[in-house]
Amino acid sequence: MSQVHKRVPFHKYIAGDAVKFNRYKEKQHFYSQAVLSPGYVSTHAPEPEFIGGIPGIKVIAGKDAILRCVVENLGDYKVSWGVVNQKDQLSIGTNVFKGKDRIHVTHSDNSWYLHIKNVTQNDTGYYICQISTNPIKTQAGHLDVVGICKILMCFRVLLN
Repeated sequence: MSQVHKRVPFHKYIAGDAVKFNRYKEKQHFYSQAVLSPGYVSTHAPEPEFIGGIPGIKVIAGKDAILRCVVENLGDYKVSWGVVNQKDQLSIGTNVFKGKDRIHVTHSDNSWYLHIKNVTQNDTGYYICQISTNPIKTQAGHLDVVGICKILMCFRVLLN
């Protein structure tokens, strides 16, 4: 008597079995790398890369801040923004998850911009731009929010 095998969706088959999943991913990676003979053209796109870093910026409290991340060869990968030492992402692509009233993301060509409206000193810190490669590529830039000095104090500093 032959044994009947029930078809199981792949994601259920490997769920909870890290060894099977890792072997599957290794095979997929192997097959995705074109092994070319002379005369054949590769269709493998180059990996995305950061161009330059995220420049640190200093902004007066109450003003708007814009951080810029430049990515080349993004292809089907995604860019996300986050804050160092915070578990949750701020955004993936232009979809913002946290602080929607003050934060939004735009992009033009290969530049991705994190806009933060009406910054406060609580916004000071390192912001990260990530590319959804495996492993994830990350770079960080610092936002420094400075308080507004009182007019008389500023004049005293300038006079001294």
